[in-house]
Amino acid sequence: MRTSISNLNGEQQNKLNHLSRDLKRALNPLAIICYGHRAGVSFQSSAFLNSGVRKSNSSVFDIFLMINNDETLPDSVVLEIARRSCAAHTAGNIIVFRMQDVLLNLKNESRFFSSIFRNGILLHGNKNALRLLPAPLPPVCFTSDYEKQALHTLLQYSQQCLLRVEKNLKDGYDDPQLNLILLNESAVFSIRYFIAAYWGTEIQAGLNDLLKFSTNITDDLNGLFPCNTMEELIMFHVINLDLIDEGFCAGDALIRTLFKRVSRLVALSKSCAQRKIAQLLPA
Repeated sequence: MRTSISNLNGEQQNKLNHLSRDLKRALNPLAIICYGHRAGVSFQSSAFLNSGVRKSNSSVFDIFLMINNDETLPDSVVLEIARRSCAAHTAGNIIVFRMQDVLLNLKNESRFFSSIFRNGILLHGNKNALRLLPAPLPPVCFTSDYEKQALHTLLQYSQQCLLRVEKNLKDGYDDPQLNLILLNESAVFSIRYFIAAYWGTEIQAGLNDLLKFSTNITDDLNGLFPCNTMEELIMFHVINLDLIDEGFCAGDALIRTLFKRVSRLVALSKSCAQRKIAQLLPA
C-alpha cells in the first residue's frame, strides 16, 4: 500500500490532507484510503475579468473508509456523516465497509479490495487493524468461475431488458412507463456488469450513482448521458425514473431515442469489460 502523495501537486495534497483530517475527527475510522483521483482544468469567459478568461482547477478524490465492527451507527449513517464532513472539500465517491467484511472479502480473494489496498494511498491507518490484513494480498487476476457466472447473469439481464423494449417498439405495444423501466433496468445492469468486470465486486445503486462510481474506472460511460444542456439533463431525469411519480409520460420519439442511447451503453459496457477481463486472465 502506498503512503506517498508526492504524485499530487501542493494544492491537491493540501486538500487531501484536510479531507482526511475532517474524516478522522468525525468518524475515527480504522483506515482512510484514497483509491481514486480525478483532476481537471476549466476555462470560463467573463466580461468582468480583465483577462476575459477565468481558469479554475478541480480535484476529486475517491475515498475508502474501514470502520470498527462494533460501530453502533448504521453504515448508511456513517456514509452520510462522511459525505457531510467532506462537503467543503473535494470528495468524489465514498465507500464504507466494516473490518469484518473487508477481511472476509480479502479471504475470498476479492479483486476490488485487493486493488484498493495494493494501489490506494493510505491517508490514515490503525496499526493493529492493518496487521490483520492478509500478507501477501490476494491477486487481482480474473480466475473465479463464480465471478464469471455472476458477470454473465448481469449482462444477460441487461440484454434481455433491452430486447424486450425493442420487441415492444416493433410490435407497437404502447406502454411508455414499462419501456422506461425496462430501459432503466438495462442501463443499471450493464453498468453493474462493467464495474464488476473491472473491480470484481457488485455495486447495487441507482443509475446516477453507478455512473458516478464508474468514473473510478474511466470516463467512457459518462459521454453517453451528458448533462451539459437542458435537453440532455431532462433526458437523464427521464431515464433515471425521476419524473415517473410526477405523472410524466414519455412519447414514442423519446423512448426510441433513449433505446438507442441505452443500446450504445450496453455495447460499450460489454466491449470495455471484456477487454479488461482479457487483460486480467492469468497467463
